[in-house]
Amino acid sequence: MAFSRFPVEAVPVRWPGLIPAAALLALAVAGFVLLRRTVVAPIRRLRTDALAVAAGVLGKPVRQSRIREVNRVTAALERSRSKLRRSKPEPKVRPFLSAQLVIAAVAVALLGWSGAVAATLGRQHAEVSPTMLSEHGVRVTRSADTLRRSLAEGLTDLQSVARLGKGKEPGQLRGMLERLASTESRFRSVYVANAQGAVQLLAGRESLRDPGKLPDGEGLRQHNTSGRVPVVYAFTPLPDTKNVVVGEYDVPRMAEMLGSAGGRVRVVDEGKRTIADTEGYLAFSPLSDATLIRNVDAAQSGKAARETTPSALVAAQRLADKGSAATLKWVIVAEQPIGSLGVADNTVRSGARVAALLTAVVALMLFAWHLLVVVRPLRRVGDEARRIAAGNTGAVVYPQRQDEIGTIASCVEICRQALTDGRDRLGEVRRPTGAATDETELLQKIVDEPAPAPKPQSRPQPSPQPPRAARPRPQTPPRLQARTPEEKAKNDYLSWLDGAGV
Repeated sequence: MAFSRFPVEAVPVRWPGLIPAAALLALAVAGFVLLRRTVVAPIRRLRTDALAVAAGVLGKPVRQSRIREVNRVTAALERSRSKLRRSKPEPKVRPFLSAQLVIAAVAVALLGWSGAVAATLGRQHAEVSPTMLSEHGVRVTRSADTLRRSLAEGLTDLQSVARLGKGKEPGQLRGMLERLASTESRFRSVYVANAQGAVQLLAGRESLRDPGKLPDGEGLRQHNTSGRVPVVYAFTPLPDTKNVVVGEYDVPRMAEMLGSAGGRVRVVDEGKRTIADTEGYLAFSPLSDATLIRNVDAAQSGKAARETTPSALVAAQRLADKGSAATLKWVIVAEQPIGSLGVADNTVRSGARVAALLTAVVALMLFAWHLLVVVRPLRRVGDEARRIAAGNTGAVVYPQRQDEIGTIASCVEICRQALTDGRDRLGEVRRPTGAATDETELLQKIVDEPAPAPKPQSRPQPSPQPPRAARPRPQTPPRLQARTPEEKAKNDYLSWLDGAGV
């Protein structure tokens, strides 16, 4: 673990975000006022006039509007009012502005602010001190030392196996190779090859090296300069034999050891071909960035290779100047984005990007909401009102929402009914009362009380009489309208006599 200390310069007292913030505030206030004057106020004024017409107040003309979507409704309502009043309609007012255009202009203004902030504060580069560049170069040097030691220790392990395996049986030598392959993650495979390079004893994964005679002596070699996977191996002769102990390195494991340098770290060979990379790459892909190539050339010649670009810190270090690793002629080059450094300018840039993104989202939502909730429903009501004013009163107008536009749609429907059934359909009974902002009141439920059951009237039972001859039926006295209980009892008695045939 390494610790370093470098000064973090505070942002100068120049308030880089004050001007964009003030501009955004001005745009927000101007957009709010513009929408209130060109969209909200005309719709509310139209609602007031529509309620007056629906209430039967036909003496006052409907105020016309300069907004195209509102004017469609006001003109149609004025024609309906004149038909109901049997008078000449007021002259039309020619609209010159569209509500959709106003909403789009406000959204575009916000999107323009978002793009301007993203292009200025969102892309500004932080000023990096020489101390930070020097620290980056130190980390790259440490990563090169780590890789060099790992390669050298791998060769040392092979030398130990070769020395201990002198005079051993093949079975014992195989066990030593398997223990080395299982305990040392730097090797992907360890094997014994004969003088022609053919594999005799193998431990680990399959060998990637093409069969062929191995170099004399011992050391580190890069086997290929093209192909699917780079093959890097260490070798040492087995004493008293013509065989050679070979260990092939695991290249992804080599790349993992370079992560401490920070940023993206590459290992390139003498031809500037990529051998290992901490990020995704194609084997042996050549360097294409001019800054990286320039620093690699400087490192290969033994010069200081450290440079600051507008977007990154670049440093390169040769793997080894002497020893077994020097034969590889590798260079470690690392680039670290300045945006990943914890400096004050990066904080300002990150905040500017977030503000630009949020403003763009709000602008798009503002346009979509007004288009779907205000403009399109208002156009639909305008089409229905023009149809009714033209004399086609067959279809019913249904309000879609309980808002100002829904109230206007209800008033248009009342006008349609008045044009169809007469002016009696207008008035206070049919008028939508109240405002959209009024609170809803809950009325108490009225329960009907059951009427009391009538008491049964006692009727006198007639005495039985013997049958007699038929005689003329006496004249029944006229019925009287029952006004008192006595009169009602008398009428009931006379009805009983009629039923009995007396």
